[in-house]
Amino acid sequence: MRNTGISGIARIGATGALASALAAAAVLIAPAGAQATEGPAAPAQATAAPAGATLATGERLELTPGAKKGAAPDFRVLPAPGAEQPGRYAFAHTGGELEVQPHGRKQPVPSTTVKTGVASTSAAPAESFAGTSNQSVTFSVANTTAAAGSLMRVFNLSTWMSYEVDTDQYDLTGKASLPAGTYLALISYSSPQDPSYLLAKGFTVGSAPVSVVFDQAAAKEVGIVPDDPTARRASASVWLTTPKGATFGDAGGRGRTFVTPLSVTGVKVVVHEMLTKNGPATYKPTPYLYDLVHTFERTVPTTAMVKVATSSLAKTTTTLRAQAGDQTGTLHSYPKLPEVSPQTWAPLYMPSTITEYVTPGLTFGRFGPHGLTLADRTLTGTGAPETIGRAPFGPNSSQYGTDRTRYLMWIREPNSVGDADGNDGSPGGYHSMKLTSRGTVLGEQRNIPTSQSFASVTVPEEPTPYQLVHDVTRRARLSTRVTREWTFTSDGYSNTTPVGERINDLVDVTFDTTGLDIRNTAGTAPVTISAKAASRDANATATLTGLEYSLDDGATWTAVTVPGTEVSASAEVTVPATARFVSLRASGKDSNGATNRSTVIRAFAGPASTTLPSEQAGATTLTGLSVNGGKPIVLDGSYGLNWLEAEGKFTASDPAGIRRAGMYLYRGSYERPTGVVDMYSTGCTKTDAATSTCTFTTMLAPAELADNTLAGTWNVAAFAESLDGTSFVDNHAAGTVRIMRPTALTTDAGPEPVARGGKLTVTGTLTVSDWLTGKKVPYAGRPVTLEFKKAGTTTWSKVRTITTPSTGKVTTTLAAWHDGYWRLTSPATDTTTAVAGPADYVDVR
Repeated sequence: MRNTGISGIARIGATGALASALAAAAVLIAPAGAQATEGPAAPAQATAAPAGATLATGERLELTPGAKKGAAPDFRVLPAPGAEQPGRYAFAHTGGELEVQPHGRKQPVPSTTVKTGVASTSAAPAESFAGTSNQSVTFSVANTTAAAGSLMRVFNLSTWMSYEVDTDQYDLTGKASLPAGTYLALISYSSPQDPSYLLAKGFTVGSAPVSVVFDQAAAKEVGIVPDDPTARRASASVWLTTPKGATFGDAGGRGRTFVTPLSVTGVKVVVHEMLTKNGPATYKPTPYLYDLVHTFERTVPTTAMVKVATSSLAKTTTTLRAQAGDQTGTLHSYPKLPEVSPQTWAPLYMPSTITEYVTPGLTFGRFGPHGLTLADRTLTGTGAPETIGRAPFGPNSSQYGTDRTRYLMWIREPNSVGDADGNDGSPGGYHSMKLTSRGTVLGEQRNIPTSQSFASVTVPEEPTPYQLVHDVTRRARLSTRVTREWTFTSDGYSNTTPVGERINDLVDVTFDTTGLDIRNTAGTAPVTISAKAASRDANATATLTGLEYSLDDGATWTAVTVPGTEVSASAEVTVPATARFVSLRASGKDSNGATNRSTVIRAFAGPASTTLPSEQAGATTLTGLSVNGGKPIVLDGSYGLNWLEAEGKFTASDPAGIRRAGMYLYRGSYERPTGVVDMYSTGCTKTDAATSTCTFTTMLAPAELADNTLAGTWNVAAFAESLDGTSFVDNHAAGTVRIMRPTALTTDAGPEPVARGGKLTVTGTLTVSDWLTGKKVPYAGRPVTLEFKKAGTTTWSKVRTITTPSTGKVTTTLAAWHDGYWRLTSPATDTTTAVAGPADYVDVR
């Protein structure tokens, strides 16, 4: 099963915003001596950052607290349900607002704007210039065939105040009303099968309307090229930052990116690129990963492909652990520059150990597979090795947590599923909470997405005992359910904790293990399980009071000896060969009287996890599954990075209704797949209260597969969950679909005409599409059958069969007696399509 982790994140600076992978094109030479007539913009009111919003694509845009109190918020774009990475998008952050515009889609979709809570004077409100004489300015793009939506911004070159442009959703045009001055216009866009573009254009507004035309043809490709010829782009980000910190850019995808050569004082254009070994990095381990950044200060030259030597880079070794099998994952990175930085990502196969080469001396923020937030990293030479994703995935103590004011309490426990090395994790899935006091329920919410916060709970001001339960359920191989049960006493009399910082009334319990392999699986040797208690009150003393393990998902528990006077305890456990998973439970207390019991179901895998059967609980059913309408998916290597869309669907039913469903394709075994193709959900439509039809789609590019051995029969895994979260079906063998390479066959019969009884020679060449090179290559060792259809008839008759040599070319000679048509055919295999060459008519005289 694949791991769905965080898709992307970037830090918003005090007057700027985040960005990602670029695309670009349009020439700009900024005019000198620009004059501005506009007045200053009123500062935006700083407000608390919202939780985020769902984009029109189903992806999730989230704002999260900054690294410390008072810092600007981060934001991240999470993939649509079932997807591994987000799609391409443009963004602009000005005036305390972040606008994200998905692009590169089959159909244009609207943008999404959220307030970031960052005060800024870089955006011009319309009312600021009510008394001025503005001019109409129109925008368009020359030398383009693209017809998708776009994102545009205009900046005054004297004040760097920004202006929004009203863009058309269905073509690359826009309009604005601007006062006199000299400006820089920016546009970002892409079409599904085209590169991305970030175009720039300088212009002046005087006393007449202005038409601004971006020139796509003038844009130049931008990127970072290491001296390893096997390296290929995984994804790239390009963004422009103004002297006042406003940011405009584009993110996503591994296609080519183009930017307009420009020279503007105070402007920076940053390129961030991640590269892996050419081939299917998501299906086979890549031996290395490049994480490279280059900044163009003031000038982007006409030759913007920057070459770097591997020997000049810092490096380290990173081990990516998996969850009870082989999965795909994603590693995200963003440079922490003085202004603003975006996220870029690389899909990776897990488990694996890779060598990372990074731009030296630069600090990177990082997000790992399994939804983990990794520590910032700065490398200058050879760094210490690092392991990511060590089980158990469970609660971590962090600076964020449940907080309160005098009369209100917010249940916030975002770090419920971090790894054993203390990396915080975004759990995904759903969570529930229940707060009680003296037998009275004060607040309860059940089964809401973990991306959503619980509502605040009104609580008494006086010291009051509380019982709090926080429960997380998620789709994963490990840590499928994490439950924490607290008792504590809290009051609001002396509470000076600012909203957004945790209260100190709780105690935490964390887990650790040693002796697991790279798939977080126990072998025949004993495994050491550990637990540790920690109070959130720095002045309190914590004690671990219990530690247990379960081999049956928590149905029964075995206690290990715990002193009951220490902060931690550990024990060796020999996991039976028949155990698929091991669950952990531990309890602790502190000197304030607070207690905690934490449970992690399926904390790590047992020896029997090499075979994982389908599972079902309750009455949920899944029927009528199909992929691509039941037909094979034929993928031509000549498509390269261009996509072929395939759809899937099934019917899910449960008496309580359906909450969510999922589907993906895998090659090989479920536990050790040789390939995984994610299918993201396009929604479940109710047919009645109990039943829904769920649809999914995937975009396949042969250059992404890049391995001909992945052609053939793929298995379909599918799941559905009930609306109340009490039942589910998880079918690991719900169906099959073939992903095939197309073949081609020529036919040439001669001479024409031919004498009756004369010698006729028929030749042809059988080729097959190569996903790695994108070319047609000879198809050797395949049967090719010569067929004849007599003139005036409709039936083809087989004449003889020949086996193709290494060249794929066949030749056969025979006597010709009748007028008619000759052709060559070759049958299908599990991996390649059947083909019939063109019919060649021969006149016999």
